[in-house]
Amino acid sequence: MIFILKVFIGHGEQQDCLYQSNCINNAPNPTRPAKCDQQEQRNNAPAPLPGVKFVDTERPEQQAKHSGGNPIAYRSHAAGDKVSVKMTKDTVYLTKRILRGGGSGCIRNLTLLLAKTRFGILVRAATQDREMVGALGVNQAWLFTAVFALGALLAGLGGALQLPREPATLEMDLNTIGAAFVVVVVGGMGSIPGAYVAALLIAEIKAVCIWLGVVDIFGYSVSFSKLTLVVEFLVMAVVLVVRPWGLLGRPQGVSRNTGLPEAPLRPSGRAYRLGGAALLAVLVLLPWFTAGSPYLTVLLIDLLIAALFAASLHFIMGPAGMHSFGHAAYFGLGAYAAALLVRSAGVPMELTLVLAPLAAAAGALLYGWFCVRLSGVYLAMLTLAFAQITWAICYQWDGFTGGSNGLTGVWPAEWLADKRNYYYLTLALVAGGVLLLRRVLFSPFGYALR
Repeated sequence: MIFILKVFIGHGEQQDCLYQSNCINNAPNPTRPAKCDQQEQRNNAPAPLPGVKFVDTERPEQQAKHSGGNPIAYRSHAAGDKVSVKMTKDTVYLTKRILRGGGSGCIRNLTLLLAKTRFGILVRAATQDREMVGALGVNQAWLFTAVFALGALLAGLGGALQLPREPATLEMDLNTIGAAFVVVVVGGMGSIPGAYVAALLIAEIKAVCIWLGVVDIFGYSVSFSKLTLVVEFLVMAVVLVVRPWGLLGRPQGVSRNTGLPEAPLRPSGRAYRLGGAALLAVLVLLPWFTAGSPYLTVLLIDLLIAALFAASLHFIMGPAGMHSFGHAAYFGLGAYAAALLVRSAGVPMELTLVLAPLAAAAGALLYGWFCVRLSGVYLAMLTLAFAQITWAICYQWDGFTGGSNGLTGVWPAEWLADKRNYYYLTLALVAGGVLLLRRVLFSPFGYALR
């Protein structure tokens, strides 16, 4: 469904300017839209071929008037590109019609396939109880291989259909996968019409944000265009809080496809404790052996920080059983809180190491109030939504967070200026944090949690 989302987003400002003949003519035109002037300045490129004009492909009569049967040169959206594809006068028109009709056709065919065929019945049955389907003589490996192949085929179709709109780049997969997850979760797991409705909803909201632009509200300028970076995650957060199973989805039933229970944790034995003590001793002595390579000390600090972050994530996902895709948001909240306290409030760095985790905990308390009411993939996606919302706020609030430049110029205290001292402080805090987490697991709280 993701190519449906891209098609309807294409009705925004950039798509309109690309196909408007008024934007291409250099002759003065009193009806020329202002947004077309802005688009032409961004493109800032001459006509790719002599005598070739960009025409309004929504109007066949304009094609005949401007092209005269010659090929139409299609300009890529990427800055600096001249001509990416030569297309006949009907190709662009037909491509846009195919894109718009492809979504409804996929919905109809997939719905019929899953609801009215033996293959669809087996797929739905196997998702609920693989053991029973296998007992009936169905080859599950081939069944799910066919499902995977069908999904990959449709994904490839979507990628091919979007080429007339956007060039093939190395970033197209990352730009697509996030929106695809959002559309599936908002529409409801297992609901194909729900995915279609979610794609239309998110695309139209993005188009409205682009159309509104900058609006003055009670004396404050609000840029709705910037919301396009995070609008899908805002929609997903609202939908999952109000209706956890999506717009057209259904509450998930109990599945028998569960793994083996995790073995219970046991107190550390003598060998385990001796190994941990030996590892700690090696970490303490490492800076002395690497005195000639100061950069190795920096790498060791990074490794210790990564180990603390991984231990905190495992505590949530393992013993607590809460799958989080947005744990990095609290890492960032702690970092920004420490930087703001040092730069703006003049708080000593030693004190920020105590206050910054409290700021991250406050954010987790706010987000967790909504997240803990969900489970499974819906919990994971809601944590991702809140993480993306946090990222968008930090990225666009230039006056407070520094925007894309971040907050720089934060230096440790004088006694920590030496990398070796900073390493030992990091090692002490990381070792204390990991030991604290392990102690919690064997406390009454940890036993209740497990």
